[in-house]
Amino acid sequence: MTSDELAFAGERIYATKKGAQQLMARLRQLGIVAKITVGVDGRFKVEPADGKHTCHWPGCGKEVPPAMWGCKPHWFALPKRLRDRIWATYRRGQEITKTPSPEYMEAALEVQEWIAAQRPRTAEEHEILNCNLDQVEWPPK
Repeated sequence: MTSDELAFAGERIYATKKGAQQLMARLRQLGIVAKITVGVDGRFKVEPADGKHTCHWPGCGKEVPPAMWGCKPHWFALPKRLRDRIWATYRRGQEITKTPSPEYMEAALEVQEWIAAQRPRTAEEHEILNCNLDQVEWPPK
C-alpha cells in the first residue's frame, strides 16, 4: 500500500476528491459524523466533526477519553473477540496523531457492521436502546 491511499474495509480509497466522497458516504452509512482532511503524507485523516471524541456506538454521543473506543456500557456490549481486535490493532498515540492503522480501521468497521446487525427490530426496542441501556436484554436473542 502506498502512502496516498487508505485501506478501508478491504477497499483502497485514494486521497482524491472522489475518494473523500466515498469515504464520507461510508462513514455516514455507519452513523459517523466526521471531518476528513488529507495529511502531508497523502493519507486521509478522519476526525470528529466537532473536535470532541465520543462513543463510537451509533447514536450514543457520550464523550469519552480520546484513547477509548466508547463508553463503558457500549464497550462491554461488544463481543470479546471484537474488543480484543480493537485493542490488538490500536497503536498508542493514534488518537493524538489521528492516523489509525488500516488494520484498526478494518476492526472498527467490523465493529460497526456487528452493531448494525444487532439493531432492534421494533420501534419500541429502538427507543429503549437509545434512552435506557439498563432496560435492554443483552446480548440480543
